[in-house]
Amino acid sequence: GIIYQGGWYNDQKHGFGVLSDKNGLQIYSGDWQNDSFSGKGFLSNLNVSSEDVIEFDYTNMNGAWNHWISYEGEFGDGKMEGKGILNLSNGDTFNGKFKDGMVNGEGCFYKKTGEVILGVWEDNVLIHHL
Repeated sequence: GIIYQGGWYNDQKHGFGVLSDKNGLQIYSGDWQNDSFSGKGFLSNLNVSSEDVIEFDYTNMNGAWNHWISYEGEFGDGKMEGKGILNLSNGDTFNGKFKDGMVNGEGCFYKKTGEVILGVWEDNVLIHHL
C-alpha cells in the first residue's frame, strides 16, 4: 500500500503532501493539485534498474529512464515539467528543463568524471551543443 499525508481538497490530494510506500520509504514530497504532482517537489525512484551502467549516452536520455534515482524540481500534471535536477544511478546528473516528463530545452549534463555538456534537448535527445 501507499501512504499519503498532507492536504486534501474536494477528496483529492492538494497542497503540500508526502507519499510513501508501505515500508515508509518516501516516494514524493511536495506540492499537489487535483491528485497529481504539481508545483515543486522531490521524487524518488524506488524501482531503479539493478543493471550497472558505467556511462550514460547523454545524447539520448531515453536509455537513462530506468536508471534515475531522484528528481527535484518542478512538476505539472504528475510529470517532470519546468526546471529540475535528475540524478542518475552512476553518479551523473542532468540539470535543466523538462516538458511532459522528458528532457526538453536547455540544460547541463554533468558526468561523474567532471565533464560538463551544455546543450539543448528535445524529447530526451540532444539536438545541439551550446
